Amino acid sequence: MSTLSKKEVEQPDRFMLMMTTCMDYIRTHEKKILIALAVALALIAVAVAWYLYDKKQETDAMKQYNAAFMKATNLGEANASKPEDIVKAFELIAENHRGTRAAWLALYQLATVNLRMGNTDKAIDLYNRFIDASSRQSELVGYAYGSLGYCYASKKNYEKALEMFRKAVQDNAKSAFSANIYYEMGGVCELQGKKSDAVKHYQKALEQNPPPTLTALIKRKIVELS
Repeated sequence: MSTLSKKEVEQPDRFMLMMTTCMDYIRTHEKKILIALAVALALIAVAVAWYLYDKKQETDAMKQYNAAFMKATNLGEANASKPEDIVKAFELIAENHRGTRAAWLALYQLATVNLRMGNTDKAIDLYNRFIDASSRQSELVGYAYGSLGYCYASKKNYEKALEMFRKAVQDNAKSAFSANIYYEMGGVCELQGKKSDAVKHYQKALEQNPPPTLTALIKRKIVELS
């Protein structure tokens, strides 16, 4: 059985010494400690309140977006909402719920509705704003670049249209979308009188596994230009 040395017996207990020191510090700085605790609790309460508020904002914004999106989907049908009313609905979402996913999606829909209404310059501005607010990883960015290509082609700015179409497909896998973009690029090259370039784009479109109807159109174009 081990025995304590005289030095160890006379030494104060380290734990008790530490506790005594802490209690003395707390008594000396009690007011400051209470204020610090109050501030910390207040900050936590603010953070929780902001999180709940932000979540509610996102939920409310998405509800409004979904309602406006359904109206936009029915655009052109009997008893459909007026295009101006749909535009106004998306504008309110983009303006009143900035920073939310709903506001970001509303920008894209605003651009698309304006394009369908023939407001090409407005659509270009909105698509660019949408792209600026996006990450390149979003599939919608490719669609936005594709729509910008259509816009510039309609304005006979063919070089700019081809630039946008190239951006539309640069990160996209083979798909009907990519096939359609390459088909449109072929059409733009035809308008420029560049038949060989047009054929190259049509052949590229065929490599994207296009749907049967588009495949038939592409093959017909290649035959006509060959």
